[in-house]
Amino acid sequence: MTENVKKDDYNVKQFYEAVGWSKATFYRRIKEIFCTYDLDHWKFRKAGEEKEDPTKGDTTFIFKSEWRELAELLCKLYDENPYFRANTDIEKLSLNDLMNFNKDTLKKIENLSDEQLRYEIMLHPAYLASIAETKALKGVTERISFLLRSVEGVSIETRTAFWLHFANMLNKVVVDMYLFEIDTKEKIEQEKGPFKDVLFGELEVNSLDFLVAEFLKKMQDKEHAAKREDVTQLYDESEKQLDELVASSDSPDEQRRVNEMFERLIGDDVINEIKISRIRNQVKEKLTQAAELGSQVEGIDKTIERYISTSEESENQKAVGQLMEVQEKIKSLQSQQEKYIAVAETLLYKVNATITDRRK
Repeated sequence: MTENVKKDDYNVKQFYEAVGWSKATFYRRIKEIFCTYDLDHWKFRKAGEEKEDPTKGDTTFIFKSEWRELAELLCKLYDENPYFRANTDIEKLSLNDLMNFNKDTLKKIENLSDEQLRYEIMLHPAYLASIAETKALKGVTERISFLLRSVEGVSIETRTAFWLHFANMLNKVVVDMYLFEIDTKEKIEQEKGPFKDVLFGELEVNSLDFLVAEFLKKMQDKEHAAKREDVTQLYDESEKQLDELVASSDSPDEQRRVNEMFERLIGDDVINEIKISRIRNQVKEKLTQAAELGSQVEGIDKTIERYISTSEESENQKAVGQLMEVQEKIKSLQSQQEKYIAVAETLLYKVNATITDRRK
């Protein structure tokens, strides 16, 4: 069945001009995007349904107003990926280039015109984690570079003992990482309310462009979109009735009656899951928390001060003396770690390059 066309829907020309592409670029890129993000091409066609013979039916492209902005965003993110930008020397890309791309992506999501959709994406754990990661990587880079400079200056006996300890410690860190991943997934599953799927909370991705792609798939799913629209409309209508009643009721009995009416209209589960009227404050709070989380990479100065304080409290003067000696050593080395910054950035770049590179 052919999709009905609305006035806010875009045809091919309107869409590729909105993205900033030429016609030729559109037809080349759109196939790559369908493949990269596993998108159903027929959902972008007027036919609006999958055909055994893809040449049958109306194969004209149409970009529905309900999800067009997400499709535009995904195309722009794909096009602005550091590995696809015009005149980019891939061999000279750095961690800083990838982090700037990540920051730009966060900003583009923040600027989506659909307020409800924008906040739903911004409240997704993957979005919040990206904010924290962007901040944390700076501290991680500094810690790695200082580690390498410190190892350079110790005796071979100490260095050997350290490498053995470090290797075993890394084993534990990797195991803990995967245990954290499993535990987090279980918590998400347990916390799913009846409307979690409506609010996209179940998505699991490892980069922001894939997060946008998954939101796009959800918005193109007619059943999902209908559920989401019904729930939002019900909430809006109920909240409006509540406001009208509150304006004319002051006594505790009347307030209680208002609340009971509201709960009957919309249900406790929905009240707890979607409070659109308060979502701005929730977003601000979550963004602040994410930024604070990313800043929790403790500087080595604070670590050594904490160790000294603990030893002083336990009156272990020998340990205090040794730690103060270490403190002086650390201070003298902090200005000498610059040559290892590039090494640390290269290590982190390699990891993030694998995540960001969309070339086949």
